[in-house]
Amino acid sequence: MGDHGRPRTRIVRYALFGRHRSEEEEMGRGLLIFGIQLLVGIAVTSIGVWAVTLPKRLQGFINENFALLPRVGSRSLIAPMLIRLAGCGLIVYGCFLMLNFKDELVWLGKIFGIISN
Repeated sequence: MGDHGRPRTRIVRYALFGRHRSEEEEMGRGLLIFGIQLLVGIAVTSIGVWAVTLPKRLQGFINENFALLPRVGSRSLIAPMLIRLAGCGLIVYGCFLMLNFKDELVWLGKIFGIISN
């Protein structure tokens, strides 16, 4: 028995299986996940574009806030090249994040009834 006279199996069963969600809850949760992934994809891609177009400004930002890169005034050419390379990788990663929206849009379309099963 539990602390309040209830058997523990109910608590374990609820924790393992949960309750059945309605379509409105699934739709809201799906839209929230879609919105968060859209924001993350845009943020990653925009940081990548910033790194490719203005590597010295990003280097200055990282140096002032985190002191991980050399100062912008130094004659090091390796840091801006590495920043541009990392920016290209961020752009590719952001594009891959946003290309995977097709499956989620199909799933949301099925919930809304726009697409038939």
